[in-house]
Amino acid sequence: MCRALQQGLYIWQGIRKNGANPMTIPGADTIDALCHMAGEFAEIAARVTTRITLWKHAVTGEDFPVDAPDTVSAAGVSFQAASVRYNASGTCIELCGRKGTLVLSSNSVNIEPNRIRLAISRAEMAEITPPDSYRLIPADMAAGPGRNVAQAYARFAGALRSGASDAPDFRDAVRRHALIDAMERSHEEGRVVALG
Repeated sequence: MCRALQQGLYIWQGIRKNGANPMTIPGADTIDALCHMAGEFAEIAARVTTRITLWKHAVTGEDFPVDAPDTVSAAGVSFQAASVRYNASGTCIELCGRKGTLVLSSNSVNIEPNRIRLAISRAEMAEITPPDSYRLIPADMAAGPGRNVAQAYARFAGALRSGASDAPDFRDAVRRHALIDAMERSHEEGRVVALG
């Protein structure tokens, strides 16, 4: 019994009906980052697919079937043009506007390192470094997931001091889940889906 429960802990993300899977966790983190940077989608067209249909069980080493989406490609309208891609090999967010293009690529948007490239007008893409003013933690802090956690705590402390908060709330969660649902409907129905 205990072994069965332990094994179940490793496979839950591979089952689509469980709701927590590569699309709804890291994929949603990516889409959330995009919306934070560029605003909410008014319309979205998406492809949601499962490319890897067998995962290796972490305990037994056996292959087991999965049906959770692992690849999402989306394009939307709320700004000039945007495309978002998430798959097992990493993430790419591309923002194309009237004045240029900004591209963020990473193995995971919420874990460094991120690569940021910018092209203004018709110029070639060039790698850029975010200004130091965006860093809320000591510059000598080691790279990795801890940096992002430290940044989050620094923002939280600042919100407590100022009495204002830009932290997401339940309405933000509902909005994000409506977007995920719209992406899945777009794929299933083969059409652009408008968001409220």
